[in-house]
Amino acid sequence: RSSDLMECIPNMHFIHYGFPIWQKRQEYNMLNKFRLLLEFGCMILLLILPFTHVDKTVSMKQVSSVIESYSKTSKYEHEDTKFIRKYYHLNKEDYQSAVIYKHPSTMEAEELSVFYETDENKQKAIYDKLEKRMQDKLQSFKGYGQRQSDLIQKGFIFQKGPFIFLMVDEQAATLKNKIYQLF
Repeated sequence: RSSDLMECIPNMHFIHYGFPIWQKRQEYNMLNKFRLLLEFGCMILLLILPFTHVDKTVSMKQVSSVIESYSKTSKYEHEDTKFIRKYYHLNKEDYQSAVIYKHPSTMEAEELSVFYETDENKQKAIYDKLEKRMQDKLQSFKGYGQRQSDLIQKGFIFQKGPFIFLMVDEQAATLKNKIYQLF
């Protein structure tokens, strides 16, 4: 009989699935301590994490230095606000900062432009003007400059944050990757 067996083994009612209850409580306490330590560690991490954020603000100087170093090896000329006004149809008030390099010969299509503007409405206008510049360049080489036309068609315009880029060059993709590494 089971009641006789219970009398033979003292404290039989403390045995649960083969383990005494005190051992289960000890395991439960260890899991509780582990959970508390884990929660405490997560809270500390969440408190510290916002202060360890690295600000990845990129300046026009950093971006233009990438373009400038390439332009020097390619012997491109730096253009001024007169060029921007004449070929991009943008006044100085339309952008905060700009850097343009182009091939010294008018018979070549290579051109690298960077515009910096924080106002989103002005960014859209600049982007549209850059697209117009690409169309105008393509139109000017149409019919006689097949290599230049192909280069312009492979060129691209892109925006990264407040920076808007126009790149018409054999190494445009490489330059774009170098610029993306800044961000």
